[in-house]
Amino acid sequence: MSNANTSQALYGLTAQTINASTETLLTQVVNGTATTAILSVPANWNYNARSFRVRLIGTATGGTSATLILKLRLGTTISGTNIASYTVSGAAIPTPTLGGSNFSVWAEFTYDPTSGQLNGTFGGQTANTPTTSAAITQGTGITSVAGLQFVASATFGAAVATNSITVSEFSIEQV
Repeated sequence: MSNANTSQALYGLTAQTINASTETLLTQVVNGTATTAILSVPANWNYNARSFRVRLIGTATGGTSATLILKLRLGTTISGTNIASYTVSGAAIPTPTLGGSNFSVWAEFTYDPTSGQLNGTFGGQTANTPTTSAAITQGTGITSVAGLQFVASATFGAAVATNSITVSEFSIEQV
């Protein structure tokens, strides 16, 4: 759950059925139209040598022995830098009749405006199975806070009609 330091959050995103094994950006519905869910660091925040966290929380269902990869990308499109990937496989993504599975994944960042680098770590859990914390893929060439925008994506291992993801929170906050 977000806290007083949350600067931007998208809550209760509409469930997405992903009947393909290709990476799909997560969306939000605004005025009846699905658009890419994008988080942006506010221009007025001072991130010089201060940490911030991006979180993605929700539920997923799939087919038998489904595999799910959740990614955070730096930028606003699928071609943005993949900075963190979370892979979950097997019973952790059950079929809809078993109720699906929850997930909470995060990445904690520090941005240095002098070097233009974004550094950090990521981790999380799916169905109480932890993702080992690891270093993100470093973001480089970020010339201003305006370049700190993030999107999330999902990829299922096989195209199955029951593949679905529902995001309850996609947020960014200072830590």
